[in-house]
Order: sequence, then C-alpha cells, then structure tokens
Amino acid sequence: MKGNRVKKTKPAAHFLPKPLEVAMYREPSLHDVGETVPKARVTPSKSTSASAIMNGGKPVTKSKTS
Repeated sequence: MKGNRVKKTKPAAHFLPKPLEVAMYREPSLHDVGETVPKARVTPSKSTSASAIMNGGKPVTKSKTS
C-alpha cells in the first residue's frame, strides 16, 4: 500500500505522558499547624451597635418588665 502511514515497528512514544516533577514535602504535624493559626479576636459587630437605632431612625429604649 502506498501513502503516509504510521510504521508499526516504532513504539507509540507520543501517546505516553511525560512524567512531571513533583516536589515532595513533609506534611506539617497538627502541633505545628495549631501554633501558626492566629487567634480570632472578638470585634464588636454592627448589629450590636445598630440595634439601638430602629423603628424609622428613632432610638429604641429598652424597658425592663418583671
């Protein structure tokens, strides 16, 4: 047969994926991870300060009923 055909004697090297370089790192222990996490600070939210002004912009007075 004539024509441009793939020769069966050559290995199909173009079908094989090239190996990627993978950097291996040691997983940090849970003790190391726990020390590096910054502690969350409690900040006053807008909901606590904005709750005093409601009802159309009028300040709300909290009355104690017992």
